Amino acid sequence: MFLCFSGIASAVQITVDLDKMSSQEAAHVLEVKKNSEAKKEEVKTVIPTSPDKMEAWVNLGEKIGKAIGAICKELNTGVNDFIKTPVGKIAMVLIIWKAIGHELWSIFGGTLSWIILSAIIMWSFRFFHMPERVEDQEKEGKKVIRYIEKYKFNSNEAKCYSAAVHIVCFAIVTIACMVIVFG
Repeated sequence: MFLCFSGIASAVQITVDLDKMSSQEAAHVLEVKKNSEAKKEEVKTVIPTSPDKMEAWVNLGEKIGKAIGAICKELNTGVNDFIKTPVGKIAMVLIIWKAIGHELWSIFGGTLSWIILSAIIMWSFRFFHMPERVEDQEKEGKKVIRYIEKYKFNSNEAKCYSAAVHIVCFAIVTIACMVIVFG
């Protein structure tokens, strides 16, 4: 929300007629303007603007603010009053979705893909490598617990290779989903 309103605030332009002021007042206004431009340059040098993502996020707040400001200007209403209305809330959601919807979609899609694919890999690992617990009753009334393998491998090497394939698949899925989410 802060980005929205900062964009609106930066979109305001103030016009001052120096002819209607005394020479001292005009000099003071020009000095203030000069100082503010110098501070803008200082801020530009302090904040790194080379990464494309950072510049995109900075411009995002300004664009959202301008869009909401334009809507409010057409409706002759204040921004705060407009955002409190149902139409204002819908417009705000649509503007934000237009601006960052693809990134939200990649976060949601990557996370959901990781959860589903990891669950499949874990189920497969459990099926092939975890024995099933079975309780039997003896004649004397004591319970005997046995573990039965669900899948019988031909050798211990095959079982180790299967476990390694499961681990590699899990690592690949995790890295691929991290690229989707953060990439």
